Amino acid sequence: MERIESVLPTLSLIAQMAAHVVILAHRGRPGGREDPSVSLESIAEFLGKHLSESVVFVPYQYLARLFDSSLADNKITLVENIRFWPQEEEGNEEFALALANIGDVYVNEAFSVSHRKHVSLYQLPLAMKRQGKPVLAGLHFKKEVEHLSKVFVEPRRPLVIFLGGLKEDKLANLDAFINIADKVLLGGRLPEYVYDASPLRTNEKVIVGNLTPDKEDLTINSIASFENTLMSAGTILLAGPAGKYEDESHANGTKRVFQAIVASNAFKVAAGGDTQEALAVLGLIDRFDWVCVGGGAALEFLAKGTLPAIEALLN
Repeated sequence: MERIESVLPTLSLIAQMAAHVVILAHRGRPGGREDPSVSLESIAEFLGKHLSESVVFVPYQYLARLFDSSLADNKITLVENIRFWPQEEEGNEEFALALANIGDVYVNEAFSVSHRKHVSLYQLPLAMKRQGKPVLAGLHFKKEVEHLSKVFVEPRRPLVIFLGGLKEDKLANLDAFINIADKVLLGGRLPEYVYDASPLRTNEKVIVGNLTPDKEDLTINSIASFENTLMSAGTILLAGPAGKYEDESHANGTKRVFQAIVASNAFKVAAGGDTQEALAVLGLIDRFDWVCVGGGAALEFLAKGTLPAIEALLN
């Protein structure tokens, strides 16, 4: 619910200013087909309570209602999971145009998926701009950009980036992180993907953690090495846990690395759902200057300085 709660201020402001509000959102990865397990119907009630407005839900079967003037009778309309329509992830231009004809102003409050060129994030704002309609970033979206920009635009040095978790794709932009950071620390399962002869093993900017025999945590020596590096940092980006923190017998690395980060005087940013869950378990969320709701989008933004959805708003 954190992502939904993060957009409530923007939705509340829009509801005060606009005659009608149409919300496009997604949940899960249904693969362009209807999937009741990831329906947004329950979200309509949640939004209604928090916005003090009745939120009308448009089921998947009634897509035609989106393009019907009867929508004007509703103050706030929540459309069923936009990913139920295959056109969304295909970047279908006709679908984008149909959606563009519904509204007068576009607001993106979905930073966490703004690295994807999906219709609701990319083609839709471009189509509305061609119609001379305003396209804007939401309040939380702007805060994400502002706080993450502090990591790579004249950051307080040394800048230390910790990458952890299970997903190998976090290494996709590693060269960019090495360019902007003073040190890059690799924990979680990521050291498994760095072979022994890799130049990363001898790169003075990179510290590849050593894993315990079962690969579920960092060794004591690696934890101590990371702690020493983090202690003197001026800016820290945390993206992923250091080990299998859910299991108490493998939580030592995550506990000590995270505690070292919050004990530092650095500007501290955390990114990603697994990172946020680990911080919540350890009761450390409030000790960070910013916690980003989207890990993949945050890392791509840091590596490239922009995202497809940002380009769609700016171009």
